[in-house]
Amino acid sequence: MGLNKYRDVEYSDDGCEVYECMACKAQWEVRYFPTAYCGNCGIKFEGQHECRGHRTPRWEYERFDGHYYAETLDDYETRQANENEKAATKAKEKVWVIQKRITLLESEYSWDYESDAEPFPRVGEWRDEYRSDRPAWLHPARDIHAELVRHRKYDNDLAEAEAYTQRIEKKQLCETVTEAGGDVSEWGCDRVTVEKFEHRVVTKFRGDARGSVIYYRER
Repeated sequence: MGLNKYRDVEYSDDGCEVYECMACKAQWEVRYFPTAYCGNCGIKFEGQHECRGHRTPRWEYERFDGHYYAETLDDYETRQANENEKAATKAKEKVWVIQKRITLLESEYSWDYESDAEPFPRVGEWRDEYRSDRPAWLHPARDIHAELVRHRKYDNDLAEAEAYTQRIEKKQLCETVTEAGGDVSEWGCDRVTVEKFEHRVVTKFRGDARGSVIYYRER
């Protein structure tokens, strides 16, 4: 006598799966499995029989799926406890962190120059931008320093280019307003936003580090 279970044979098409009754071997194709009885032999199912699908290679099933079905509740709790312990240990590793701070030197907005506004320069807070994937003792400091120099140059070159472009646009606006007989001061033609970027490298616990990951590249 067969099992009082059904099994998922394979995916067919358009969100549908092919199921098979383990008692009478009848197969049917449905998108969902709402029934508790076999439509062919009428047996009441006790549940799904977990097994490898027709199109799933054995190595893939055993590596990625099989152990989840085979392990008991105690095995699952033990594995979860081990994974949590590893995660906690990894979170306490020290990693390199590249931080960035933005200083606002000038602003294009008139309200930034009002009497109650914060004076310039306005120094921002250090924020995590990048973090190393390896522990600090395994990730060469020279590579992190090279990343710092690259990002420092890129950010400041970009800020300088944006300020230069803004000055040209403001100059053109100023000429247009003057030709139209308008008040140049109302348009803020003489103001642009100028920022300075600073970078530094610190070490932090992995669990506290933020930012994009810098992957170590073998040389």
